[in-house]
Amino acid sequence: MLHPLDFLALQSIRKALNDMPDSNFFSSCDFISNPCNFAVVYCEADKVIALNLGDPRAGSPRLTGCLDPAIGKLSALADHASQLKNLQFLSISRNFISGEIPAKLAELRSLQTLDLSYNQLRSLCFLYFIL
Repeated sequence: MLHPLDFLALQSIRKALNDMPDSNFFSSCDFISNPCNFAVVYCEADKVIALNLGDPRAGSPRLTGCLDPAIGKLSALADHASQLKNLQFLSISRNFISGEIPAKLAELRSLQTLDLSYNQLRSLCFLYFIL
């Protein structure tokens, strides 16, 4: 069974994002069954270790909405300050996600790959990465 904090975080993320009319990306995410069985969620024991919100190789998932800050509460990805300190890969490309790019992304020192392309995100001028 999924850890309760991860379960609540996934519900918040799911509520903030929606399928476009011609998409069924979230069709397996009904929260009646264990979220670890969702096609977009990867778990280890009772923790979410990865969340697939789009893979360019698989085509555009066609999502709309905003990226919910609850993503920082996924306990296997986060430290005690709710930052995705150990996150190495983040791709939400080819969706219609809007809003500001979270400033906390600039603090992710382990992040090696970031793909936010083809969305409607507003960038912050102080967001930069030194790799």
